[in-house]
Amino acid sequence: MGAVTFPDAEVQTRLQSFKNYKVDQLARHPDFRAAGGEQRVTWSPAFIFRDRKGLELRRWIGWLPPRTFAAELAFVQATEKYRRGDFAGAIEGFDQVLSEASGTALEPETLYWKGTAAFLAGGKDMAALASSWQDLAERFPRTHWGQHAAVIADVSA
Repeated sequence: MGAVTFPDAEVQTRLQSFKNYKVDQLARHPDFRAAGGEQRVTWSPAFIFRDRKGLELRRWIGWLPPRTFAAELAFVQATEKYRRGDFAGAIEGFDQVLSEASGTALEPETLYWKGTAAFLAGGKDMAALASSWQDLAERFPRTHWGQHAAVIADVSA
């Protein structure tokens, strides 16, 4: 991560919006147990994102290329808005992720959450949900998210 992803200009810009902590698992620092153990880090690199209240928003393990890492950071920001009930802001954030994450594994999940945000933003607007979820189910039928969204065919019928 330090040689390729973190030096990337877009990643650096996005990271400025986060409080960052780095724990070297090999250093056996006395604070590692408190920092890593509490988070149940099973492998590295591990990325754990929390909201202002300390609730976990997202977690992943493993290296990501700069483009995907930057999109993940944008996804975390959109998810935080969603959790706060700022559905319009979440939709805007998810749209940003979709423009940046096209062709990545993040795209189906983003479509899923964008659909739920549109549903909630529109006062439980089924048409808004159906628009996103039908696209998701058609384009990504074999993914976890596409399979979840496939229920929209039954609801819309």
